[in-house]
Amino acid sequence: MEKTNTDNDPRIDTLESMIQSFEGLVRSIEPHQLVLATPCEAFDVAGVLDHVAVWIQVFDSAVNDTELSIDPMNDHVTEGWADVIATHGASILNGLRAKGVDREMVMTASPMPGEFILSMLLMEYVGHGWDLATALGVDVVHSDVEAEVALAAAQAIIQPQYRGTGMFDAEVEVGVDADPHTRFAGFLGRAVS
Repeated sequence: MEKTNTDNDPRIDTLESMIQSFEGLVRSIEPHQLVLATPCEAFDVAGVLDHVAVWIQVFDSAVNDTELSIDPMNDHVTEGWADVIATHGASILNGLRAKGVDREMVMTASPMPGEFILSMLLMEYVGHGWDLATALGVDVVHSDVEAEVALAAAQAIIQPQYRGTGMFDAEVEVGVDADPHTRFAGFLGRAVS
């Protein structure tokens, strides 16, 4: 197979670790924890799981140039979240490694640069992993390095016009000595203590 310019892109290996860690966290969740509130105000724990399990299918479709078989605005995943994440996460990683990032990908109906979609992926699992860990009262499952990668991705694509639109709240200032997870959460607009 001809090499693509992303075959050795370390961000794809980092994304693999992010997805696997997120999946492990999801598998640890007990049924009684599904109603816990998260720092992502629109979602409780079950809502975060539904959101991630739906949108990982959208990312999979975009990365692999396949027809999307769900309506992300109306369809829901109400169980088996970890299996959905594992299946579609593996497909995304295979697609990124085989087809590269330097191409347009269609997300729902909108063509977008592959770099933009990779940045969204790098933010997704660390961001919502932080949401879940905070809600569950457990340690974050992603490393500081993964949080730094997620923060760099967020800084590259979250423009001021996206703030306050329902996508991202206003950035929350944190101390200069804050850890990478707190800095990332603050940049996303999450309330951090």
